[in-house]
Amino acid sequence: MIPLVALLVTAMATAIGALGALFLKRGAHHFSFRPAKLLRNRQLVAGALLYAASVPLYLYALKVLPLAVAYPLTSMTYVWSALLARRHLNEQIRIGRWCGILLIVAGIVVISV
Repeated sequence: MIPLVALLVTAMATAIGALGALFLKRGAHHFSFRPAKLLRNRQLVAGALLYAASVPLYLYALKVLPLAVAYPLTSMTYVWSALLARRHLNEQIRIGRWCGILLIVAGIVVISV
């Protein structure tokens, strides 16, 4: 059985990573290769910081879980990303994608038990 704390920490890492992706997507509209302009792009900076914040949580998961469990659990990022994109970017989630999301969640349940 996988420790509940490890599952929660991994869920937090994936949610924070997906939130980072949302901010990166928003900031990508004003992307530039010029460093000064990049640093003024608050959305990109926020996205990068959120990604960075998820790393220590994922490292904790790697410390306490087998890699064969920890790595597949990160697929939850796809679920959070789709839900965030639907809510904040008004992206459509078609039936095929919903089926994929359900398969990901089912796989996580199987791995976690």
